[in-house]
Amino acid sequence: MNDQNKIALEAQSLNDEWHARPGLRVLSGQRCVHIVTARNARLLERAGLAPHEGFTAPHAKYYIANMDAFSVKWEGHTEVSSYTFLTLNETQDDDALSFLPASAQEDFLSHSHLGVRVDFLDVAKTQKLGIFKEAKIQLGRQNLYGGLMSDGHAAVWSSFKLDTDGFLRILVVDISLTDGRRSRLVQRLLDIETYRFLAIKALPVARHTMEQLDALEPELDYVMATLANESNSHQETLLRKITRIAARAEQLGSSTAYRFAAAKAYADIVDRRTTEVREGIFENHLRMSVFLDKSFRPAMRTCDAAKQRAGDLTARVARAITLLNTMIDMEQKRQNNEILRSMERQASTQVKLQQSVEGFSVFAISYYAVGLISYSLKGLKSAGLQFPNDVVSGLIVPIVLGFSWVTIRFVKRRVAKG
Repeated sequence: MNDQNKIALEAQSLNDEWHARPGLRVLSGQRCVHIVTARNARLLERAGLAPHEGFTAPHAKYYIANMDAFSVKWEGHTEVSSYTFLTLNETQDDDALSFLPASAQEDFLSHSHLGVRVDFLDVAKTQKLGIFKEAKIQLGRQNLYGGLMSDGHAAVWSSFKLDTDGFLRILVVDISLTDGRRSRLVQRLLDIETYRFLAIKALPVARHTMEQLDALEPELDYVMATLANESNSHQETLLRKITRIAARAEQLGSSTAYRFAAAKAYADIVDRRTTEVREGIFENHLRMSVFLDKSFRPAMRTCDAAKQRAGDLTARVARAITLLNTMIDMEQKRQNNEILRSMERQASTQVKLQQSVEGFSVFAISYYAVGLISYSLKGLKSAGLQFPNDVVSGLIVPIVLGFSWVTIRFVKRRVAKG
């Protein structure tokens, strides 16, 4: 494949990203069921509901199929897969997946991480009791959150509690929704629940991180207090301890970074979708955004706090290691200076000893030189030459001493010059 074809394929792939999340058209009188499972679950394929080859493509991100009794959209997200079913809203008491074969129902329920059921109710059916009272009857709950949405074209209610079948139920009262508004509203409600679920997955991680930080922070405080009060003899031991703390802090930060970053991204999506539904107050009842502020926001703040504490601990450990290394370097420099001064004293002593040895060497060389000369004079006298040996020996001593001193100095200079 040449470069031009590669560029064309890359451009096509990037352009396809704009169309990678097509929506389902939600019509009046339908029910919506949304299920979130693990990313690699192939439930449609196992149930025989995905005959199209596009579903099994390696890079497939969505799949839409229209069956006799329902429509389904599969989406592959970064961490999960989602299945959205649209079927006729026969009765409110039907099981969420009653339109599927029994084996497929069991498969979907056993793999479901999150289930959301959206039912629709025409506003004309609420005239007798009113919208809120009818919503309580339909959902079987007394405490509901919700209000007007989509610029007042619908009223949406939910208790945010799971039913006996494990589904979170949402009731949409259709006041004057068009098909387009209904489809967008449902998609945003499903996004809120899906990404709220994905974001909240970071909460157990945050709590576990807090527990580990509660153990690590006192250890670091102890090391720093010991470092401030103990003598230099404990510095290497403290360095080993703080290195172990640094390794544990770094492992904690690296193992939680993705989860906390993902939670932040998911929470941002929830915030945007909450704004996009354009929720309004209905008869002073608590809105869905109030529920999110009461439960979801504190959970996200806990995650942010855990991430911040982990980062602060890593920074504190880095500063402590820097400080301890500096102190150890200063101690090593002090010890090196002591060694240098000791070597200087030894060198000075050696110079003095060398000078003393040089003096003794002059006398020793001169002594042996004078002795050799005396033996030579005695030999000459035995050969018949008459001169005062003792006088000559006495006179030659200063000459030999001077010659010996000059010779040693000359040799010393030559050695010093190399």
